[in-house]
Amino acid sequence: MPITLPTPATTTPSAPSTTTNTSTNPPAVSVTGLKTRLFRPLDLSTARGKSVAATVVLRAVANLVHFILAGLTRSTPSWWCLYYVLDQIVVTYAVSFIADARGTRRIGPVAVGERFFDLFLGVCGVVHVLYMGVLLMCVVSYAIFFGVTGGFVLTIAGAAILPVAVLAAMPEDGEGGLSLP
Repeated sequence: MPITLPTPATTTPSAPSTTTNTSTNPPAVSVTGLKTRLFRPLDLSTARGKSVAATVVLRAVANLVHFILAGLTRSTPSWWCLYYVLDQIVVTYAVSFIADARGTRRIGPVAVGERFFDLFLGVCGVVHVLYMGVLLMCVVSYAIFFGVTGGFVLTIAGAAILPVAVLAAMPEDGEGGLSLP
């Protein structure tokens, strides 16, 4: 017996449309924006793109290692594994704002330009590369099985990424809108 799939019925001009207009549907717009920020292709043609790729990919590798170790350890609660998943999502989302930052932002008398964002992403990339070296040494020396991972480095890097992402999400100087005193 063949299986037939249902076909969409043709609509007449007098019938109301059931399609969702994303321009007037705020949840659809926010989900689309979230997808474009989280699942963007890595651009390796610029220094900023290479820094973003190093930060995001190496953090994913480190979070995967920590996720596996947290799952293998009996003393770690199972819900702690969710931290590594949420950490990757938040950092990827925040770094996408920093990567897209153009122009100058002003915080009171201090002006922060594109050069700051380039340097910050470069430092984040270098920190993540160095951390992978430390993590590799911990794995090779079996210190990782005694809880030595240097995970505080990623915590500090993540704590530094979030305020810079908020700064990058602010409107450019002269655009108006939100500004910090």
